[in-house]
Amino acid sequence: LREGGHPPATAWQSKACRRSFQKAKDIFECEREHDRDNNAWEKVALMSHYLENSSAEHVLILDVDAAFVHKEQDTVRNLAGELEAAGRDILLTNVDYEKENGDRLSCSLIFAKNTEYARVFFHDLMHSHLLGPDYK
Repeated sequence: LREGGHPPATAWQSKACRRSFQKAKDIFECEREHDRDNNAWEKVALMSHYLENSSAEHVLILDVDAAFVHKEQDTVRNLAGELEAAGRDILLTNVDYEKENGDRLSCSLIFAKNTEYARVFFHDLMHSHLLGPDYK
């Protein structure tokens, strides 16, 4: 898992860095450039793990710097109600505050109903990241 506070680079990321650089320091710095994205992918892995190994009806992954603060609302129950009303199993958020990347997936809040569809979705999503360009 984490080494020195950093998420490990995937095999395909390391391979690309080794192809681009020869010096160990440069390879290390190249791999560290993937830290931010790999931190987000760890949340996907965490969601997959909880869905596959928990009997919870729903799973919520929320950034540590986020909070639900509306006293009169049960936000998690409302999220579950939104999924149910829409006939969906997964609620994802986007990075709408970035003008250039507003359609990019945000991992600050991930919410899912524990269904076969959600389990397969997050498992396959994580698998695609681990394999990178070789994912078929």
